[in-house]
Amino acid sequence: AYLELAGVAVMKNAAKIFSERGYRTRVLGAAYRNYNHVAELIGGNVIHTIPYKWQVRYNGSDMPIKETTTIPPDPEMIKVLKENFEDFVKAYEPDGMKPEEFDMFGPTRRTLRQFIGGYESLLAIIRDLMIPNPDIE
Repeated sequence: AYLELAGVAVMKNAAKIFSERGYRTRVLGAAYRNYNHVAELIGGNVIHTIPYKWQVRYNGSDMPIKETTTIPPDPEMIKVLKENFEDFVKAYEPDGMKPEEFDMFGPTRRTLRQFIGGYESLLAIIRDLMIPNPDIE
């Protein structure tokens, strides 16, 4: 269960740091893969990019709508994740990476590739509407 909550812990910590430092920008959540990716991040100054499939699931659930973003993660979970996953330390700790390392960080690259892939899929749909393929008509 700890692995499923690693991203939640990182996002909660980032939101806490942003708030403490008075940053005007917000933390953006992406890559929803289980119920807790929203249930544990309700409220706070965060933005969600919830895929349609997950939005339908959340809307149909009995998930209580209450502030959860500011509830700290289990300290034992943080300890275990830090001891076993270097990428968790890099993402969780405020000084886990230098800014110039962000672009090469595996999770960053995966997320950017997923966003770009989604954008390219949308462009393909628009292109087919604007210029239908004459071989398919």
